[in-house]
Amino acid sequence: MLISRIFQSKFSWKMSENLVQYIIVRKDILKERGLYFIMAESCLACSSIHLNSHEDPATQKYFSDIDNMHKVVLGVDNETQLEKLVKDLQSKDIVFELRRSEENIPTCLAVKVYEKSQIAPLVKKLKLLR
Repeated sequence: MLISRIFQSKFSWKMSENLVQYIIVRKDILKERGLYFIMAESCLACSSIHLNSHEDPATQKYFSDIDNMHKVVLGVDNETQLEKLVKDLQSKDIVFELRRSEENIPTCLAVKVYEKSQIAPLVKKLKLLR
């Protein structure tokens, strides 16, 4: 089992090298509510999109190589920017999960796993969350 896992990990990197998942969070919510809150919201968004897209071939391929999953966390400044991104993603038929707080305020979103070439152009203007 261990040898199989090492072999698989060493030689399966090509399987998911082009697959990526983007998570976009609101920086104003991060500042207002804290890291714990936005991390929890992001995890819930990721869990939801994974559950809802578990039959998708890209998602299955992504999870078959768990040691080489690639996620990118980006930030938007406020609700207006997040809502604009939502509209842009919808216009391109991109599947995502928008997470809302208990007060029904959009906090973050997680995009389904896609080939990087398909999704990266839609988020290229956003900056890494730091």
